[in-house]
Amino acid sequence: MRLVKIEFKPAVLCMTSWAGWTEQRVEVIDETPKRYRIICPPDVQAVRLAGRHRYLRAGDTALVPKTAIQFK
Repeated sequence: MRLVKIEFKPAVLCMTSWAGWTEQRVEVIDETPKRYRIICPPDVQAVRLAGRHRYLRAGDTALVPKTAIQFK
């Protein structure tokens, strides 16, 4: 079995909704041509995603569009 070290890049997930502009801390772990795979940091309870009642819990991953991510 091969162990692979994954480097997390700190980033901010930016969304516009009826409630206004939100920015939430996430970590980018992988990249596809049009999307980033993000993970919720362990010190954050949940990150709100687009969609009805869609949240990213600590340790879970999701694919989001590259336009929604800003690196700071």
